[in-house]
Amino acid sequence: MATPTAEREPIRAAWSHGSAHGEVTLCPKGEKEAWWAEPAVPQELFWPEVGVADRAVLEELLGACRELLELEPRSRGCLLTLLLLLAAIDPLGHEEEMRRCLRALQEVDPLRIGFVADMASRAELALALLREGAEPEELRLPGKVIGQGLKGGAGPGVGGV
Repeated sequence: MATPTAEREPIRAAWSHGSAHGEVTLCPKGEKEAWWAEPAVPQELFWPEVGVADRAVLEELLGACRELLELEPRSRGCLLTLLLLLAAIDPLGHEEEMRRCLRALQEVDPLRIGFVADMASRAELALALLREGAEPEELRLPGKVIGQGLKGGAGPGVGGV
């Protein structure tokens, strides 16, 4: 752990307990306040409660969800669950399949188009953050315009999804 200097530099603390690793940065803002941030964990960005679950269990649920979608391809609950499971297992590795789920959700559930647009925006931002690293200096989202509709569909959403 570092000690602060007279110039009010951030205090950074890192620790490990078994396989768990933690890191906190305290940044003084004024006389009586400070803020802290933890590094982003890819699997926890989309569905924090599930992102920490056993990967084998998530993979099994993913397989069951895909089987159900073969029988009921327009099941919005199954599409949403598939999207969240893909994000919880490996968001960058399942990027394109996540986008397909979002497009399918938009088609099968036009009454919740705003919800799907919010999910698409969140997904694009989280994926961009993951690609840039935990602390990007400047986040660029070329071709990702909020409110321009999902690619291949109509209505509000994120362009390029």
